[in-house]
Amino acid sequence: MEREGRRLIGIRFTTKSNKVLDVLYPVDDFIESLIDPETFLPVQFTKRLSEGRYRCHEVTTFDHETGLATYLNKRENKTKTYPIEAETRDLISFMYSMRTVDVTVGSAGDFKVMADEKLYDLSIKALKEQSVKLPKYGKIASVVLKPVAAFQGLFVRRGSMKIWVSDDDRKIITKASIKVPVAHVNLLLEDVSGPGTDQWVADRTERRISPRGSRRIRR
Repeated sequence: MEREGRRLIGIRFTTKSNKVLDVLYPVDDFIESLIDPETFLPVQFTKRLSEGRYRCHEVTTFDHETGLATYLNKRENKTKTYPIEAETRDLISFMYSMRTVDVTVGSAGDFKVMADEKLYDLSIKALKEQSVKLPKYGKIASVVLKPVAAFQGLFVRRGSMKIWVSDDDRKIITKASIKVPVAHVNLLLEDVSGPGTDQWVADRTERRISPRGSRRIRR
């Protein structure tokens, strides 16, 4: 996508509860991170959440040259500028940048992530190896990651999350499991598109990917 003549990567998460959950705990969330494709650093982060009675609409703009971020709370019409570190990222662009990090079972790492106009500590633990069965790709060998943080992320308050990342060079998120006060949400990878010639994008209609993408299985 382009923004003011600048080509950026846009990553969006949208979540909406079904008719049954709407009665107990309605959810209608939109989260977007615009990322510089050369540095993998965020340019703008938007968070618009509606979960139960909770509401927020926030936009953070990053200026990495000056080392400052500008936070705008649209619901309260409040603006705040605060210093950021060289590798400061929002949660979404941080998850995207993790694709460049080698992850092995038993490893753990501590990072700084921006949320709610502050910098927070975020710990990532690699728990175990586990295959994820995807409709279009078969079983994919993945590593289960557990983020632990002290801020409001994709879901607010008492939520918890696990992420499955493919155990290959791509490190694609194959599954996410999110627990909120009255529900348990599972997200599965549906499709991979874009450039490339590896097993994720080549000949997708004729084959599936076996664990670690090492063997073709004809339908």
